[in-house]
Amino acid sequence: MSVLPRRLCSGQTVTIHIRVAPSTELFPCVRLVIRDPLDRVVLEHERLLAAMVPPLPLEQPFEQRLADGVCAASPLLLVAHYLREEDDRRAELVGLLHDIGRSIHWYVQWAVPEGAALGRYLVDLSTWSEGAQSQSATAAEDQFFVERLSLAACCSSGAGLVATVRNLSPQPVAARLHEYTRRDGTIATRVRALHLPASAETDIVVESERAALAYAEDGDVLWLGHTDEPTYLRNPTCAWSTGRGDTVVLTARLTGKCYTLTAGGRAVWLAADGLTGESELRRLGSSAFDALVAAGLLKSPGNSSTAG
Repeated sequence: MSVLPRRLCSGQTVTIHIRVAPSTELFPCVRLVIRDPLDRVVLEHERLLAAMVPPLPLEQPFEQRLADGVCAASPLLLVAHYLREEDDRRAELVGLLHDIGRSIHWYVQWAVPEGAALGRYLVDLSTWSEGAQSQSATAAEDQFFVERLSLAACCSSGAGLVATVRNLSPQPVAARLHEYTRRDGTIATRVRALHLPASAETDIVVESERAALAYAEDGDVLWLGHTDEPTYLRNPTCAWSTGRGDTVVLTARLTGKCYTLTAGGRAVWLAADGLTGESELRRLGSSAFDALVAAGLLKSPGNSSTAG
């Protein structure tokens, strides 16, 4: 069984991939139970699986040719999951790819509700056949974690800041700190790995004015800064260039609409680099800022984690 992702936040969805390889033509019953950190059952599911499937030809163990130039390959999500594990599990991945075509595959999803208990969730999988029960071969790893970080305090420190981050989870949290600085009209980024102790506050020294702490396997981001004011950036789906004179010409690729920006609109667009706050953008042109946001041309990276 594979659990994807293993670390996530409330409001996100965990996907459980179950692989059953029956040795005879049986109809096994597979039972899946998820228990939260308080040992409450949050999901219970049963399914009767079909009989065994025929093996793939040995000359094509990893893919099935559907037509010239079209092949059905292994699920990329599953492959990516094994390759990003901290331990070296590539040998296990190779064995799984050899067997993937001779197995029955079943995917179960569970959306983590808002306010869900934080911590470790256990996934109990059992297979029944003619009254005999067999447990998951990966039972020791059949779990996932619901995490949450918050910004407790933030103060200036030289050219950067010191942010106090509170880990509300009863388990340690692995995170990546992205530090952003403006340099020669562009944004430079430095990334470093952090481990936050369980149920504790950690002071993080940031060597820039603005930083983002990504956690839950990059599923959530906590912005670190002196203010809760949102920042805005140019919609990445828009293609744009400077036109004749003091203009910017852009195309919203998803809607097919084109725009010409002058004066305040041009100034707001050029300044929206993802680090500039709303108040600064409004000083450049408040009505233009509102129009660009309403048209979906400016986006806020947001901060879905709770402060305080």
